[in-house]
Amino acid sequence: MEGLTSYERLHLDSFEEIQQSPHFEVFSAGVGEGLRPAIGDDLGEYRPEWENVSMAGGLVSHQLRFSEFFIAWQTTGPLLRVHGEFDVFPLLDVVEQGDVPMGYPTSEFQRRFYSQLRCIAGSRGTGSGHLTHLRVQPDAGPVEIWFDDQHADTGPYPGHPYPVTCTKLDLTYGEYMDALLATRGARGWEFLFAEMELGKPGFHDIVTNLRNMLEVFPRLFPGCDYTPFQERLEARL
Repeated sequence: MEGLTSYERLHLDSFEEIQQSPHFEVFSAGVGEGLRPAIGDDLGEYRPEWENVSMAGGLVSHQLRFSEFFIAWQTTGPLLRVHGEFDVFPLLDVVEQGDVPMGYPTSEFQRRFYSQLRCIAGSRGTGSGHLTHLRVQPDAGPVEIWFDDQHADTGPYPGHPYPVTCTKLDLTYGEYMDALLATRGARGWEFLFAEMELGKPGFHDIVTNLRNMLEVFPRLFPGCDYTPFQERLEARL
C-alpha cells in the first residue's frame, strides 16, 4: 500500500506479522483498500462540538487513515493460548460521528457523558461488545480515553457517577495506539491502564490471557519491551 505515514506502516507491518506467522490463527481480518483523509489541527472545522478540543496527546501524529483495519486472532499450540483482536476506526470518521445514542444512562450525568463519547475502536471480529472511546470536552486538556466492556463490571468504586461498564484509561490517544502495537489487541490489555483490581473472580479469564501474553509475546516480538505491562499487571492483582 502506497502513501502511508511511517506510523501507519508500523501498524500495517504488525498486522501482517500476525497474519503471516505460523504462531497465530486468524479468524477474521481486513484492511481497507482506500485511505481516508487525515485530520488537521482545527477539529472545529469538522463538527462544532470539537471546537477548542485539545490536539495534544498524539491525535494527529498517531492517527490511522485505513478505511478498515481489523483482525481477530489466537495463538496456536504448543504456545500458551492468547487471544485478541482490534478494529480501529480512521480518526476522521471518529470526528464526524456526532452524538450517537448509546448505553443505558440512568441519570442526566450519564446521558451527558455518553453524548461526549466517540468510538475509536470496536470488536467486530468476535462481537464481544467492548468499545474504546474518545471523550469530547472542549478546553479540558488532552482528550480522555474510555474503555466500555459490556462483559465486565468495570466500575472503579461503588456509587461512582459513570456507567458501571465504563472506565477511564491512563493513556493519551497516542499512548493508546502505541500500546495497541505492542499488545496486538490481546484481550483485556486495556485494563492494565485502568484503576481497578484484577484479582476479582470476574477477571480470571482476562488475567490468564494477560499472563499468557506476557509469557509468549516477549519471545515472539523481542523488539517490544513488555516490562511496563508486566509491572502494571502485578500492581493490579
